[in-house]
Amino acid sequence: MQGVEHIPLLELQGGSQRLVHLCTSTGKISLVAPTYYITQNGDLLDGIEGLQIICQLTPGTETPAETLRGAPVRDGRLWSRYLDESITLFGDKTDVVFASHHWPTWNDDENLVLQFSSEHRDYYAYLHNESLQQINDGQTPLEIAENIQMPPNLSAKTHLQGYYGSINHNVKGVYDKYTGWFNGNPAYLWPLPPTDEAT
Repeated sequence: MQGVEHIPLLELQGGSQRLVHLCTSTGKISLVAPTYYITQNGDLLDGIEGLQIICQLTPGTETPAETLRGAPVRDGRLWSRYLDESITLFGDKTDVVFASHHWPTWNDDENLVLQFSSEHRDYYAYLHNESLQQINDGQTPLEIAENIQMPPNLSAKTHLQGYYGSINHNVKGVYDKYTGWFNGNPAYLWPLPPTDEAT
């Protein structure tokens, strides 16, 4: 591959890898396929450059709820389970947590990292389970989005506010994941295009 010779080659357990900044492509593919795969939770034996790395597999997560840009809906149930697993694996060993769209949370005497992770776990589990309960009660996605209320112990937390997405959007994602886009109203099975509907 041309143009990557200047990027350091990392040696990983007998394999090697070049880490290349990915950006909008203007030509050839800019990623060298990995030569070592993580297939289970646990240590990367030798680590990287002397740093011990402990891996946790979390397939099917990526983001916890509906994305408005058209990406597939992810599973909040899995997120809560993997967060619980993370707490078990790393909870008493963690000094700082970096969460997407949030500033770092540092551990202190009150064990803020454990609290932060536990509250996120409980948030995703509640959002998932309460959405399913309301689906089973026959609610539509719009009704669920308007009716669902987080418990006071979670709704008051700054780090659980909808500064990236919202409960309203996320419960619609849970609905879509389990039942698809159809809301149960036959008028929406084959709706008119907006122009035809307006005339």
